[in-house]
Amino acid sequence: MSEINLNQKTTSKSDEFENFRVQLGQIFLSYETHQDDALLNGFLSFVHSKVEKRVFGCLEAAQNETNKQHAELQRTADEVLDALWLSVHYAVFKKFQHWMLFMISASESNPKSGRSVQNRKLEAKMTKYYKSVHKFYYALLEKTLAEYDVTCIVPARFLKLLNVPSAQKEGRIILNVNDPRSIAITLVIHRCLLYIGSSSRYKTLCERGKGPYGAGSFKKALRYYDLALLLLPSVGETHLQKGLIYVQTKNYGFACYSFSRSASSRIFAPSGLLNLLNCIANPKSRTFQQILAQFRGLREVERNRKLQCHREIIETYFLVLFGAMFSPQTWLMGKSNRIIGDASVDDVKRILRERILLKYNQNMNIILQNCIMLITGFDLLKSKAMEHLRSPESESRYLCMAFDHLIFLLNNIVAKEWAQNNDGQYLALLRIVMAWVKCDKNVLKYAHRREDFCTSISKIMNQISTSSQVKLFEMEHRPQRNYYFDEDVSLREVKTFRHALTDFQDENIFKEPDAALRVAGLYDKKYSVEEENDLRRQAIVVSLKKFLSKNSSLSAKKNVVSGNHIAKPHSFVKKVVGVEQTRFEINNRPTVEHEELEVLQTTEFKSDPGFAGWGYSGSSVPAAPSGFKVRPSNSLVSGGKEQSAKILKSATSSESVGGLRQPQASTSAVIAAPHPNNMISPYMSHPNIASVNLPPVVYPPYWQQQYQPPMHDAFYRGMPSGLPLNMNTFPPVAPTPDSRHPAHPAMYPTIQGSSYVNNFAHTPY
Repeated sequence: MSEINLNQKTTSKSDEFENFRVQLGQIFLSYETHQDDALLNGFLSFVHSKVEKRVFGCLEAAQNETNKQHAELQRTADEVLDALWLSVHYAVFKKFQHWMLFMISASESNPKSGRSVQNRKLEAKMTKYYKSVHKFYYALLEKTLAEYDVTCIVPARFLKLLNVPSAQKEGRIILNVNDPRSIAITLVIHRCLLYIGSSSRYKTLCERGKGPYGAGSFKKALRYYDLALLLLPSVGETHLQKGLIYVQTKNYGFACYSFSRSASSRIFAPSGLLNLLNCIANPKSRTFQQILAQFRGLREVERNRKLQCHREIIETYFLVLFGAMFSPQTWLMGKSNRIIGDASVDDVKRILRERILLKYNQNMNIILQNCIMLITGFDLLKSKAMEHLRSPESESRYLCMAFDHLIFLLNNIVAKEWAQNNDGQYLALLRIVMAWVKCDKNVLKYAHRREDFCTSISKIMNQISTSSQVKLFEMEHRPQRNYYFDEDVSLREVKTFRHALTDFQDENIFKEPDAALRVAGLYDKKYSVEEENDLRRQAIVVSLKKFLSKNSSLSAKKNVVSGNHIAKPHSFVKKVVGVEQTRFEINNRPTVEHEELEVLQTTEFKSDPGFAGWGYSGSSVPAAPSGFKVRPSNSLVSGGKEQSAKILKSATSSESVGGLRQPQASTSAVIAAPHPNNMISPYMSHPNIASVNLPPVVYPPYWQQQYQPPMHDAFYRGMPSGLPLNMNTFPPVAPTPDSRHPAHPAMYPTIQGSSYVNNFAHTPY
């Protein structure tokens, strides 16, 4: 074997990490003749020492640079950690995973081969490697917090959750939000948490081989992913990694939710949308087939009524309906209303609604999660990457089915339970729906033309306004509060909602010195549950008044919104390019029934040339690499746009069966000092840190499980048995890039007068 020169000079960042890759390849080549662990351990020690010096050199040099130079240096610190993970840590984990699966397959084919001893030795080596990687990131975290006082940008209460020793150096540098090093250090902390979680995830995958995996198996990885989300909610990569875990544990509803959140985050993960499509729009995908098999199994269980699996049915049946909305050509058999899982859409909808009505009190978390996925799904459907799947009919069908589901929830859950002061989730559901209506002009137009939707929210508004001792109906302005509520914390940095719910006046929060705590769900002096719900009701009444004010006929009636007689519409037919289109008029005003909704204006995402410089996703490599030129994410693949378009088109072809600063998406994704509102957010549905620690769980068959993980928001394609040694048979996948779409201006007018009567004859735009 040729000599390995660890002190080899390099001329650039890419050359340096390319040399690390070459040296690592030489080390593993030597394993074919002699497995010398000391060589790998020495190489890791050398690389870790060099990378640590480089990271702190970047942080120290950032202070005295010009803005242009500083922006480049800011990207360097976290870019170095990204390159280290990609070139060294990730590659070694995948090599161990490949070895472990190969050994397991060999043992299964020949049980008397005595490979169990070799398996234990290999597992011991992998565990030792994992400890080395974990120690590096944790030591880097400790040293960073010892060198810099970051309590002004990262809450002290959050830092306590990291279990980092409190030893501090003399002359510790105190940072503030305007310090040019603040965002760089925040990103370094985020990367450490992200890669500690990913290390734990790969350790579990290597230890358990082919599975099965329970939610408790990834308890540690989920904890660090949750902490990373709490620190930087705008980074969609963390949601993506959580989705990969849920695919492994066969919680496909949670996985699709995480992928949709990943694709709709401010700094989206390019692989998020591709993984979502693999789950619900690619019949050739292994995950799609598993979801379909799970649905058929639950259908059989539901028919026999032998097991009570309400939560599993709510999760899986909704996912099937969501797939029929998002990709009807995949799930529906031709133009019929039949789903490929041998059921009709109406039948699936009926069973889903029965189970929701029966057990919604125990399953509000997943009901809220499904609503958020439904809302973000429409935004993703309009994205440029979905042009080959999108049509005016598909958008109209999606909105129709989405509002059908939301109206059902408003009428049967929110209208009945909004007064329950021990739980704010019912009012939170209504807040989320109205925030979506406000943020999307096409949705606002459609909502104004859905008479049943207007009727539902009018009834709820009447109930709320007449039951309160406060004259809510007379309120004209959004209320104020002292901190973000649970749903606000959970939905920050989501593009669909313009990065925050805006039905409260929150300017006063960001003027406080502890603003980071207030927007993170970590504020100590919280309202009582009753006080929080009172504030929610005030915000809801103001939002509903503004929405209903666009109705064409208003007349005063104290504290009541009601419907007068609605003129029966008469139809007329006109031909446009040879196609008959039916339109209606009410009171001489043209309107549109939701079944014949006119073509929605597509909001194309703005191109973002900088996104390809950031990110890593282990999801795109289905098995261990044979070499070490690993490209696990589209962000690291040249020509990604063209390649991704081909992949998406192939995966979903017709052959199938059925006010915040916008960060630059550079390598570090952010180039400005972090505003507190850009930094903190936990998972859905509750930000209490205690719920980060998942209880251990025995993993029975899915519908006998009687357990679902809490609302953690993560595509690992799995590896076939009998893996070949030549891993080039599993080429890297380049996911489709997504872009951001501009936010629409607010559409709500102000109301003149304190109350009105609504006849639901909606004024067209």
